[in-house]
Amino acid sequence: MQKTESYGKVIVERFLFPGQYLNDIELEQLQKNITYINNDRINHALISVNNSLEQFREMTKHMVIALTSYKEKYNGFIFCPVLKSPINDTYIFHAGLIVMNRNYLGNNAISILGAGNAFFVYKHLKVRSFFSTNITSTPSIVESFSKFGGKNIWPSPNANLRTPNKHYRSILRTLKKEYINVFFPKNETITVDEKRFILRSSSQEMGFNTSFDSIPKADSLKYNLFCKLWINYKKQEDVIQIGEFSLRSFLKVWIYLKFLRYKIK
Repeated sequence: MQKTESYGKVIVERFLFPGQYLNDIELEQLQKNITYINNDRINHALISVNNSLEQFREMTKHMVIALTSYKEKYNGFIFCPVLKSPINDTYIFHAGLIVMNRNYLGNNAISILGAGNAFFVYKHLKVRSFFSTNITSTPSIVESFSKFGGKNIWPSPNANLRTPNKHYRSILRTLKKEYINVFFPKNETITVDEKRFILRSSSQEMGFNTSFDSIPKADSLKYNLFCKLWINYKKQEDVIQIGEFSLRSFLKVWIYLKFLRYKIK
């Protein structure tokens, strides 16, 4: 399943489980486009130049991928794994890995790519709801996920609950087992704090910027303050957010994407 959208002069191409249906030529071109965008910036198993076509096919059988292009040149992508949930016979949608070498959408890029992919999954998997997850230390991404990642998001400055949903630790463990342990570099420094929902990893070695002063800030001050207080940037921490994406979330994202298509010229 594929879909193409336009936001002004920016084109977004979405692929639902491309490893299941693209032929070798199409899949190889997708892999080349992603490698071109990354240009060795990020060290991550999903986008390693050493992956064979068959390895890439296997990895993308349960991924939602979106590419952005401007004036026919690719400039960004997001990988969103879709995992089987241990709770309620549904799925876990992970906001995944995003790389932008040129961003023509500003902070809207996060919502268009991440929330847009969640919308795409909800529309085609035809489930009542699924769990959504996000790993980041970037305030603009925390803001986007907190607004459009679903309901009952924890941790978040919007969370009224002092403790997370009773199912969230089970979702956290599944995410660690099936995504973090599989795709992150094999390193003993990777740990997950199940009380604070914090990931500690070798972010700098992977190519990510871990300086609070230089990463993209949220539009709202409360998300910047939340990140500053919740995340220890000196220890290369990321917050792991979890929510529940339902019909209400789907409609909220649908309205927002419609608004952005009208707004961005």
